[in-house]
Amino acid sequence: MSNHCPCRSDERTAPLGQRSAFTLVELTIVLMILGILAAVAAPKFADSLHRFRAEAAARRVAADLARVQSYAQLVSASKTLSFTIGSNSYAAAGVPDLDQPSQTLYVDLGETPYPAVVASADFGGATSLSFNIYGAPSAAGTVVVQAGDYVRTVEVASTGAISVLP
Repeated sequence: MSNHCPCRSDERTAPLGQRSAFTLVELTIVLMILGILAAVAAPKFADSLHRFRAEAAARRVAADLARVQSYAQLVSASKTLSFTIGSNSYAAAGVPDLDQPSQTLYVDLGETPYPAVVASADFGGATSLSFNIYGAPSAAGTVVVQAGDYVRTVEVASTGAISVLP
């Protein structure tokens, strides 16, 4: 009497389509292919991430400049946005934060989701920009943000137009 169960076939001799597991060689080949793909894709991913962060930070700066501009018009009072280059942040005294209206607007571009650097802010030699009751800026100028090798410039025209340069 044999201990061999007729309901199970020997997997080593089973046809290729009926095997229920992978061999060590197959797993090793798949892992090598995935490793090569990851090595090729990782630099591209990091590059794309830096580009996205620089673009997002520049758009945030432009949106906050426009917000301070419109808030100055709304309350009929001059409002100032001040950039602190060393700390990669900016603030607008007297302008409420959108998330916490009891606090003033303060943004740190060095934190997630932006991890970017405020490389420079120049508005006629100053690092702060004021908008009068009509929304006109005190001076034309630019803010430069950088993430990795990517740099984006936010421009404030003397007319008050705010744009992100390519």
